[in-house]
Amino acid sequence: MTNRITAEVIGQLRAAAAAFKKSPIYGQIVEPRDQVLAQFRPIFSLDHVNAISTDEFKSFLLLENMCVPKT
Repeated sequence: MTNRITAEVIGQLRAAAAAFKKSPIYGQIVEPRDQVLAQFRPIFSLDHVNAISTDEFKSFLLLENMCVPKT
């Protein structure tokens, strides 16, 4: 058994990743993720993290603000 990844396997992984990026589920995951990051990145920045308010932290914990595809 070898521990090396062959060029063929790397090619298959790249093809699978490219195909996944074209799938509907990818958009359902990435779009909300990017919105959540844009909203909460400033709150958890090094400049603000020591001053996070209770309300800011609670809003982060709300399920509706998580990156979960809606069914």
